Amino acid sequence: MKKFISIVLSVIMLMSAVITVNAASFKDVKSSDWFHSSVSYVADKGIMQGTSSTKFEPGTSLSRAMGVTLIHRLAGTPSASGMSIPFKDVKGGQWYTDAVKWAYSKGIVNGKSNTEFATNANITRAEFATILNRFSNYMGYTLPNYRTASFTDSWSIPSWAASAVNTMYGAGIINGKD
Repeated sequence: MKKFISIVLSVIMLMSAVITVNAASFKDVKSSDWFHSSVSYVADKGIMQGTSSTKFEPGTSLSRAMGVTLIHRLAGTPSASGMSIPFKDVKGGQWYTDAVKWAYSKGIVNGKSNTEFATNANITRAEFATILNRFSNYMGYTLPNYRTASFTDSWSIPSWAASAVNTMYGAGIINGKD
């Protein structure tokens, strides 16, 4: 369930009207890597940052806080002032606080429970597909439907995520593992 960065990069590429790619400054992203131009794009647009000025860490798992922050930045970093959340584990002034407040207030994200967001937990593919689907609906995007999902492990997709997974797969935003 790692490498959700490729999912995010695909969404950004699909939902962006104009793509201008410049070279990334990350030493762990080579020009021959399949994701090089996508990393350059999201870094240049301020949608994603590296873990340092020279490291992107493309193999790192995406946390729930990271995923929501990406969506927030993709939306143009709208203000979250005056918005409140019920999550006790989301503290004020953190790099993800406004993103969680905004996304929760717009119905894009939920918590793991009524009082916990689980910011540092790895985001699952089902969770991220659901967030991407809600985000695309919030933004008013009409996604294409190129294909129908038929995963051999479809039984493992939670029922609350099945529609979103099918929509994101059908639009070519996510893929199966094989």
